[in-house]
Amino acid sequence: MNTNSEEFSDVIDFLLDYLEGIDREKVEGIADSIFITRYKEDDLIVQEGSLASTVYSVRDGLVKVGKYAISDKRRVLRFLTGGGWFGLESLFMEGQESNIQYARAVTDAELILIERGAFRGLLKSQPDSLFSLCNWLSREVATLELKLTRDFAEGAKQNLCFLLVALAERFGEEVESGTLVNLKLPNHTLANLLGISTETLRRLIKRMSDNQVIESDGTKITIKDKESLKQTANINDFYLELLKDTF
Repeated sequence: MNTNSEEFSDVIDFLLDYLEGIDREKVEGIADSIFITRYKEDDLIVQEGSLASTVYSVRDGLVKVGKYAISDKRRVLRFLTGGGWFGLESLFMEGQESNIQYARAVTDAELILIERGAFRGLLKSQPDSLFSLCNWLSREVATLELKLTRDFAEGAKQNLCFLLVALAERFGEEVESGTLVNLKLPNHTLANLLGISTETLRRLIKRMSDNQVIESDGTKITIKDKESLKQTANINDFYLELLKDTF
C-alpha cells in the first residue's frame, strides 16, 4: 500500500466496516494491491470504456457515476459517498474487461483502489463478506429502480423534491433557517441527474424559493420546509431510509 502504517490501519478499519465477516489478516495480506488516491473537484476518476482492472471504494467526498448517450451527452445515474463502491461489474461478471460507466469527483474525494484479481481472491477466501457487497448492491438496484420509475411517472418538480430530500438526509446540516445542503453541485449536474434542462431546473428552484420551501444561494441550498418537500416528492419511509446511504 502506498501509505504509512498508521494510515494503512485506518484504511483496513474502513474496509472492515463495509465488509462484515472479513478477516483483518486476510486484508493485510493483499496490502500491495490496495492504494489510496485523492482527486480534486471535477477530476475524472474512471472513463467509460476504459480497462477495468480495479475496484473502487469512496472513503471521503462525493463522486458521480454516469453514462454517455449516443449523442455524447452525459447522464448522471447516481452519487457515491463514503462506503460506496464502483467497478464491481468486472469483479463479478466474467469476461467484462471494461468499465461500463464513468466516474468523476464532484468534490475533493479520497478513494481506496483494490486490484481486481487480489480482491476477487480475498472474497473467495472469505465468502461471508460477500453478503455486505450484496446488501449494498441490492440497495443500489432498489434505488435505481425507484429513480427509473419516477422518471416516467413523476414530473420534474416531484423528482427535484425527491433529490433535495435525498441530499438533505445524507448531507444536511441543521442551521437557523432550516437544513443546509452545503455541497458544490452546479445546476448542470443536478439537471443531468434529473434528466431535464438547466433552464427548467432554474425555473423550478426559483418557484420553490418564491414559495419559501427552499432558499438558494449559488450551489448552496437551504431547505426551509422539509415536510412540504417530502409530501411533494411522494416518498415512503422505506426509500427514505435507502436514500441515507445511496442516491
